[in-house]
Order: sequence, then C-alpha cells, then structure tokens
Amino acid sequence: MEKTQGAAEIRRTCLSSIFSLKAHASRASGPNGEPKGTALARKILLKIKQVAEMLQISVHTAYKWVESGKLPTVKLGYNLRFDPDRIEKFIADGETT
Repeated sequence: MEKTQGAAEIRRTCLSSIFSLKAHASRASGPNGEPKGTALARKILLKIKQVAEMLQISVHTAYKWVESGKLPTVKLGYNLRFDPDRIEKFIADGETT
C-alpha cells in the first residue's frame, strides 16, 4: 500500500512541476500578445538534472535511461533536453517503475 501511495505522490509532484513550467512558458509572448518564435522555441525544455530530480532518480540513471531509449529526449547538437509534455506522458504511462 505504501508503494502505491509513494508512486502517486511522486506522480503528483512531477505533474505539478510540469504544469508550473507550462504556465511560465505560456507567458512568453510578444508586445501584442502574439507568441514569440516557433512552437519548439517557445517551449521550455528541461535539462537532465531537472528531469532526474522530477523522477527522483540519479543523473547517472537518467543518462542510462536515455542511452537505452527508455527516456524520451530532444537532441540539440551535443546537448540533451527534455520536452515537459513527453516527460509528463512518460510518467502517466507508468514507465518509471
């Protein structure tokens, strides 16, 4: 029973973080209220340390999940970034267990 409650609490915390990031991203607009840049450019992408903290795993484990294809990424040159929507779906699908 405690494991289920723990997983629910983790999911709630992660989703809360993602929703606050989305709210911040929605405020990124031009002087007349039009969105700035492209849709992907407007989106706030997460760094691996932020995703690891959200999932309550180590950065090392997060890198292992990326290498195995388990964790969805956005590659920007040599940089790894994470789309909050895809991380939210990853959590909702229960892939963290």
